[in-house]
Amino acid sequence: MLTIDPAHEFCVVGELREETVRIVCGARYVRLTNPEKAEIALTVHDEFQGKGIGRVLMRLLIVQGRRDGVKTFVADVLATNDPMLHLLRSVAPKRRSMFADGVTHVEFDLADTSG
Repeated sequence: MLTIDPAHEFCVVGELREETVRIVCGARYVRLTNPEKAEIALTVHDEFQGKGIGRVLMRLLIVQGRRDGVKTFVADVLATNDPMLHLLRSVAPKRRSMFADGVTHVEFDLADTSG
């Protein structure tokens, strides 16, 4: 996941440094066949969820995506993943969504993102 081709992908991780260093969150996008579209993925360790880390990761993806010329993000989210769906609703109020087989497919234009 951390070995990327910067022309097609972007990845960021968050580390916790105590006695050892451990990765506690991460986010990435991978450009699709149309290079103006990219699929996103975020993960935050259970211990750190609900603290706004997902929102920070999403903002980093959006900022970097804009810099890299990405126009649209897409994501497939399990319908039971309420925190991620809530995050997408708050960041991308003009998103487009389709639901099938327990998965919500979401697309949104970076130009329409807020906050």
